[in-house]
Amino acid sequence: MSRSRLLPLLLLVLTMTGCSAPSAQTGESAGAESSANTSTPRSATQRSADSPVSGTELQSRWWGWVSSAPAGQDPVRDTTGRFCAVNQPERTWFVAGTYGGEVRRSCRVPGNTPIVGPAVNRVTSTASACEKFLAKSEGTATVDGAEQSLRRIEPTRIAYESPSGPVARYGCGLWLRVPPLSPGEHTLTLRGSSGEFRTEASYQLIVTSE
Repeated sequence: MSRSRLLPLLLLVLTMTGCSAPSAQTGESAGAESSANTSTPRSATQRSADSPVSGTELQSRWWGWVSSAPAGQDPVRDTTGRFCAVNQPERTWFVAGTYGGEVRRSCRVPGNTPIVGPAVNRVTSTASACEKFLAKSEGTATVDGAEQSLRRIEPTRIAYESPSGPVARYGCGLWLRVPPLSPGEHTLTLRGSSGEFRTEASYQLIVTSE
């Protein structure tokens, strides 16, 4: 083949192989997008394994749990712990105070489950009513005699289902979250007040190895 015919052929080959650089860049972009898509479900899975994070979600779920109890099995009115396990959500174990006064309950709690509940709380139709209640609120919580920190949740718009239909209110209170306890027996005490209102719930917990 003559040199004059070889040169155009060589230029044609170089032009065709020049597309490989953009292909490599496209592959890198696709890889970054795949990595981002993979991290999103992983984050969502991690959050679902924890107790509710926001004040809105926490209170909405807790009040929904209370409101969904069958007739005669209200966990707040429970005087023995007989109804502890009724309608408990996945990956979180709710506890409750009282509508006033003291109570002692005994419950079996599945292992690897955080325990969440209020030392004192209220649901109202207006934010200002919740603010007044919270301004006078005090509370303590202990686990096996050790004092636990409480999370103060300011008046927050919440929504949940009740037997009569959807409910939209304001929730507030002093809340406890305990990481999963070791298998065996534990004691948990919630005490709270606001003005003349007083509540105290003492739990004897038997944590299983599940």
